[in-house]
Amino acid sequence: MKKIYFTCSGKEIASFRKFYPELKKSIVKKKCNLIRDWFTEESVWQFKNKTTEYKSDMSDIFEESLSAINEADRVIFSGDNTTMSVGYQLSIALNKKKPVLLLVRGKNINKARLYVYGSNNPLLEIKTYSNIETLTERIESFLEKDFAKKKVRMNFFLEEELHDKIEQQAKETGKTKTDIIKEALKK
Repeated sequence: MKKIYFTCSGKEIASFRKFYPELKKSIVKKKCNLIRDWFTEESVWQFKNKTTEYKSDMSDIFEESLSAINEADRVIFSGDNTTMSVGYQLSIALNKKKPVLLLVRGKNINKARLYVYGSNNPLLEIKTYSNIETLTERIESFLEKDFAKKKVRMNFFLEEELHDKIEQQAKETGKTKTDIIKEALKK
């Protein structure tokens, strides 16, 4: 089961509460586990009217966030409010080779690009949403995506007889020599 970490800035967490139940459902629907649930009774956030207050020290919250990034298989960020903290966490997740989804309400796309200006990291997806339906579609698509492991080039020596055998199989089957070797290793 994939572990998913979702986060957003403290400034927007109160406004994100209305989307959160659907976000959580879309993660569970894809048989994933949401780690560090922001909106539980044990949460470090307290909601009063439309404001957000912290129940603990900000350094505790930050350490919990870093721990969640380390534990997660994938990370989802809301990028509607550009903050240093979210940008820093996003960079950490990418440096740890975690697939990252940066969600942005359509009107905020240019602000969100500031987080990753110039980045062409294949593990980063920036997606816009306009309502709960598009939000859940973006999340489900991200969770379904196969972020294949990086391929590494290998050079090695073989005895001529083994090389000829692999080459012959490749000619007979129309497969590449690499595919012949990979299939033999899987047996």
